[in-house]
Amino acid sequence: MMLFTYGDNDYDDEGNIIPSTKYLELKMVKGIRIDRRTSDEPVGIPFYRGNKELADQDWYGEGKNHRVIDGHIERDFDDEFLVIELNSLEDLLEFQKKYETNVGISNRSGYIYNGKELNTFHFDYYME
Repeated sequence: MMLFTYGDNDYDDEGNIIPSTKYLELKMVKGIRIDRRTSDEPVGIPFYRGNKELADQDWYGEGKNHRVIDGHIERDFDDEFLVIELNSLEDLLEFQKKYETNVGISNRSGYIYNGKELNTFHFDYYME
């Protein structure tokens, strides 16, 4: 079984994911969302403009499991997100045919389900 996060979510006014009514194969699961930044410490995030006190207070005040991996700061949030299960390349091709869409798959979605970080599944995907 291969699970992929759905990368083209719609959200309501409170920031909650609106379940898809078009793609019936999508299901909502509970897991972990990783907030990953390109800095090795919170003060390096451009939003904080070098204010270390604010950066540390804000960054460490939210989420859990704060860490640095490969020079990037990360923290975890419990979250709900949509996933789709594909077991083979044939499943992917059937899905594309059924919905007449192009699908792209990207790595490192930032979502963890059952201990594994999932790849992201994008609909109507085109590369230029």
